[in-house]
Amino acid sequence: MKAIAYTLLVCAFIASAVADYATDALINKTYVGFIQQFDAFVQKTSYEAVLQAYDSDSKGGRSNSSIDAQSLEEIKQLSSNITSALMAQYKLIAYKIIYDAGYNTKGNYYIFDNTTKKWHLPNQAAPATPVDGVALNSKQLSKELENAFIGLMPKKEGSSGLQRRMFGRIFSSRQTTSFIRNIEHLPPTNVLDEIAKFKTTNTKLGGKDEQLLKALEEGATAQKNWRESASEGVKAADGTVEVKGLKDVLDEVDSIKSYHDRKSELETKLKELLDKSDKTDIDKADIDVINRELKRVGDFIRRDANALFRSRVTGFIVYFFA
Repeated sequence: MKAIAYTLLVCAFIASAVADYATDALINKTYVGFIQQFDAFVQKTSYEAVLQAYDSDSKGGRSNSSIDAQSLEEIKQLSSNITSALMAQYKLIAYKIIYDAGYNTKGNYYIFDNTTKKWHLPNQAAPATPVDGVALNSKQLSKELENAFIGLMPKKEGSSGLQRRMFGRIFSSRQTTSFIRNIEHLPPTNVLDEIAKFKTTNTKLGGKDEQLLKALEEGATAQKNWRESASEGVKAADGTVEVKGLKDVLDEVDSIKSYHDRKSELETKLKELLDKSDKTDIDKADIDVINRELKRVGDFIRRDANALFRSRVTGFIVYFFA
């Protein structure tokens, strides 16, 4: 596989755009090898992401029976429906990118001068410090193919909810994104406090930064409000918890880093309440709170599934042309 790519990168990069059958053959061979393996990779990775998204939805506003009825074959079909259309668009774009690279039509790939034994861009002198043209060309081609694929991922409101959860794009500063990832797992009161501090020290935030912070703030505020109706525990005279209430359980859940483990703990508590034959108003209120908590955790899990999908796509393309 890599030998095909190296042949293209080393031998087929020429400045002329005149048709050349040998170059065409190398381009076609590289394109076919890449698309065949990338298509299979996308289908497999998409299936895993859809499966994880459905699993995250299992207690987030959907009944267990509807999830259980969703067979693996049906999930596989949904994954195929999402990615097939995407790949159909991508194939033509990918071919043009590889073709343009092979003929260096934009002059943005390095060529090797047999006289000076140096790499340089067309119509430019070789850099004072010698460069590794193969590595730079590989990086350029990988980036173009990656950007083209990511650019096709559904991101508009008209896309289905599942598509947006899997393929949504986030454009924000690394500082804000990192900050959000570092605090989003905290209890809602702590999240709101940290956001207030962050805004005080970062007064010139971009539009997307503001949007992401606002979404997190609204989510934390809503979470703080619905937790008010969670049951209180019974404390002993020494202040220790004698009988746990849902608020005590939520405090314990907040200390768990893994969202999947949080989901499991919340589901265990929910099952315990649902199995009670004589539910009180307090129990019903707790059930509502847990369902809201599960939906929020599910949102984070789906978000991470999307990020994982994108990183795997990038990793595959870079590996193929490395």
